[in-house]
Amino acid sequence: MERGEQPKATLDDVLAELKAQGARKKDFWDRLPQVSTFISTVVLGIAGLWFTHSYNERQSAIVEQQTRQDQENKKQQARILEMQAVEKFVPYLTTDDERKKEVALLVITTLGSPEFATQFAKLNPSQGTQAAADRIMASSVSTSSSAVTAPGAALTSSAVASDGKASVAATRTGWVYLGQYVARDGRWETRYFDFPESADPTSLASSSLAVRARTGNINVRSGMPTESGTFPGVREVLSPGSKVKVKTVREWSYTGYMWAEVEYETSR
Repeated sequence: MERGEQPKATLDDVLAELKAQGARKKDFWDRLPQVSTFISTVVLGIAGLWFTHSYNERQSAIVEQQTRQDQENKKQQARILEMQAVEKFVPYLTTDDERKKEVALLVITTLGSPEFATQFAKLNPSQGTQAAADRIMASSVSTSSSAVTAPGAALTSSAVASDGKASVAATRTGWVYLGQYVARDGRWETRYFDFPESADPTSLASSSLAVRARTGNINVRSGMPTESGTFPGVREVLSPGSKVKVKTVREWSYTGYMWAEVEYETSR
């Protein structure tokens, strides 16, 4: 062999190289099924989890929708029963007996329809209907979603009780029913707080009033009734002698039924 020449591959070398290449190719194709099986398992697992999650979400949505529908159906059925009961008392509202009108409206209110009672009294004012509306304003149960709402806390101050222990009084705000004011006569037909019978409603702003012992407990609500006669939830019940500070006075739907936004203190 002359200097600078490369050694020539022998036949054995060529056969060995071809055999090695064949082994490498065979090794790849041998492993391919294992790799494919692993990838397929992972993909199928992910797909299974996704379908299971989607199915559970759909089932939850169906159950939730069915629950809402059942609740709505129950409300509708209850409302129908209420209206059927109210219908039985409607004839008493067309009589000349004012006492029967008053009792009929109060019964209708206890059946869960204070809106009907207050609207009827507003549209058909008479001695009986106005007396009923006045009592409804003072003591009607809540027609909102909750019978009692959480009290709205405001400023707080500390005091010392008679036993020497410190107590805390919280100042809160709410709405109370003052009574029925007859503007043409310049007097109050009913009063649930201690103030002069001839007091002008606007003069009560910024004054301090006590709940009358004669009229008993007074509800403090989260707001005054709506125009349709819906009563907001009750925050507190003030006993006779409890004092409130009047912030503003408002008339309900031009009827003479006067409400006031007040501040009051409760111990906690």
